[in-house]
This record gives sequence, structure tokens and C-alpha cells, in this order.
Amino acid sequence: MHILFCDDEKEDIEKYKIIAVEIAKNINIPLEIHTCTSAAEVLLNIEDYGAFVDVLFLDIGMVSGKNGMEVSKELRKQYHFAGEIVFITKSEKYVFDAFDVNASGYIVKNKTSDIRIKEVIGMAICNAQEKKKEYLLLKGIGEYRNIALSDIFAFEAKNNRIIVYYGDKQKFEFYSSLDKMQNTLLIYRIIRVHRSFLVSADKIVRYSYQEGLCLANNMQIPVGRKYRSNVKTLLHL
Repeated sequence: MHILFCDDEKEDIEKYKIIAVEIAKNINIPLEIHTCTSAAEVLLNIEDYGAFVDVLFLDIGMVSGKNGMEVSKELRKQYHFAGEIVFITKSEKYVFDAFDVNASGYIVKNKTSDIRIKEVIGMAICNAQEKKKEYLLLKGIGEYRNIALSDIFAFEAKNNRIIVYYGDKQKFEFYSSLDKMQNTLLIYRIIRVHRSFLVSADKIVRYSYQEGLCLANNMQIPVGRKYRSNVKTLLHL
């Protein structure tokens, strides 16, 4: 799970990071944490990793540039950010505005109790995790198949059909297009890496220029030239 903290007070970031790591460890969820201190950095991070940020902790009252509420609205409307948003602030005056962006929590510095802070952070992490357990209903040749998104490794376009590879060496053919699947599944960390392939970012084990991607089920997936930079950004290469 990917979490992005944005607060111009670094000591607060460290406090919430410790809580998030502890909660995730207790429920066996691996975390990758990113941090930033300004609205401009938030937008850059979301532009690079937006589809892969599961939870965003955002300070409303950042001193430089736009405030957190303005940024959150821009993220929802222009970047189509679908992750959980938790607001961090020194004031309660924006609490009702939080509903406009479907925020999952609101922490008031030096006022919200430690117990409540843990509840808010825990709820956001659990909500994000639940999204990963959703199912995809696909129409094949004479049958429907309901597949857990968390079980999916890759989609391949072949002979005017799509093949989904999932579970224990299972596959299923259905009618659709990769363009349509790409737009639908981006929020679930399923990304385009080739004109004929979508892959689950969570299933990537390694990448090399010569061999492309190796997935957790040992599938080898080629990476198209136009998609290499996105893959490298995702894998921090």
C-alpha cells in the first residue's frame, strides 16, 4: 500500500508515519511511504504516482501556495484521484468542506486525541485495503466470471479478445478492449505497459530492459518503448 503525507511541519509527518506503520504492521499490510511539504509537491507526486497512492494525508493550512482543501478538489476533479484523503489541520473551519471531496477523516492538530488519530488513520488504511478486494465481473464466451481484483496478474489483448491471467495459473477470455480496461482499472494499480498488455503493479517482481517485467506467477511481460518511463517511475528506477 502506498501512502503520501503532505505537511509543512515535518515533526507532524513523522508522528503520523509512526502510527501508520504500526497499524499496517498489526494487520499485515506492507507500506511504501512518500512525503512532501507543499501543495506543488503534492501535485507532482500525484502526477507521477497518482494511480498508486492509496491514502493521502493532506495538511489544509500549508503556508506556501494553495491550501490543502484547494489541492484536494483539484486532485478529485482534474486528476481523478480516487484514493482515501485524510485532512490534517489546526482549525475545524474546513470540516464540512471535507465532505465535498469525500474525505475519509479529519485530524485537528493538538486537539484530536491520540486514540482518535489512530482510529482515523486505521480507518483510511482499511478502506484503501478493502478497495483492493473488489471483484471484476467479466462476460466470456457463454459464461460470466467474477474475479477478485487482488488475484489478477495481467490482461493480454489477443485475436480481438482479452485474456485475463489470475489466481493459480488460471486464465479467462472475454470481450473488451485494453483501452477500456485501462481506464476502468487504473485506480486498482493495473497499468498499461505494452500495446497488448496491462499488468497489476502489485504483482511485479522485477524489471530489466532486455527481459521486461517478471510477475509473481513467473509471467514475462514485454514493456513497450512508450511505456518504459512510466514503469521506471513506478518502480523508482
